Amino acid sequence: MARIVTSDFLAGLTTGYRALFNKTLGETTADYQDLCTVVPSTHKSEDYSWLGALPGMREWVGERTLSGLRNYHYEIINKKWELTVPVEREAMEDDQLDMIRPRIAAMGMRARQHPDELLTDLLNGAFTQTCYDGQYFCCATHSEGDSGTQVNNETHKVDASGYLAAAYAGMTKIKDDRGKRLGIRPNMLVVSAVDEIPTRNMLSSGITISGTTLVGNALNQMFTLKVLPGLTDHYWFLLDTRQPVRPLIYQERIPPQFDSVTDPASESVFRNDTFLFGARSRDNMGYGLWQCGFGSTGAA
Repeated sequence: MARIVTSDFLAGLTTGYRALFNKTLGETTADYQDLCTVVPSTHKSEDYSWLGALPGMREWVGERTLSGLRNYHYEIINKKWELTVPVEREAMEDDQLDMIRPRIAAMGMRARQHPDELLTDLLNGAFTQTCYDGQYFCCATHSEGDSGTQVNNETHKVDASGYLAAAYAGMTKIKDDRGKRLGIRPNMLVVSAVDEIPTRNMLSSGITISGTTLVGNALNQMFTLKVLPGLTDHYWFLLDTRQPVRPLIYQERIPPQFDSVTDPASESVFRNDTFLFGARSRDNMGYGLWQCGFGSTGAA
């Protein structure tokens, strides 16, 4: 016997699906939370003209020296996102609710992981997209005040041949706009899926081979490894995520919310005999401090 899909039934079903969506949303972990500075947004866009390497303390002689007033302009514009799951009336009439619940749970998971897709796109564009200083996020022509030209990119694959160690050493020498070292110490290594196994082997081994000699592996357990499946093959990044402003910024205007169209009298249901359940959010992602990031295309 077919179930009669009443308004009361639909109201209860929607309440249950909303609870399931929110539960999955809250329980799902995502990589962006470890890599990005999360900034609440209150407008259509946010201006990050204040970005720049804040100098350290100095002896107060004479008047104060103003910091952080470089002529930069960097704006992150919020975008609107959606994910919609259609459910045919027949599925409810035939009591196939167990087939629908996994789709609602998956929607909550995808909504939480959506910023990871933005993160991957941002890192894939790190060598061709500009950050607050007008240079590519990873490039050889960054300049801050009196610090001269500074480099945060290269082209070699991540391996035990010294390139990763050299990148780490180079980041520790990054200077502020007064020519003083910022104290950067990268703690996060991000790689593509194709490099996951060799990188894990490299970071977990206590020894390595130099020619025919076994030597201690200084990189052993040195970095937290993050694997982004959508990252371009052989791209890798070293990041310092312990700074107040991280190398990447996730800007959240409206967090993921559960929406539905279940009124049998609505035009969409009348035309298609289908109920709609969906998620909606407004957010975007952009580059933070290039000083806290180093990237390689892994082409060499």
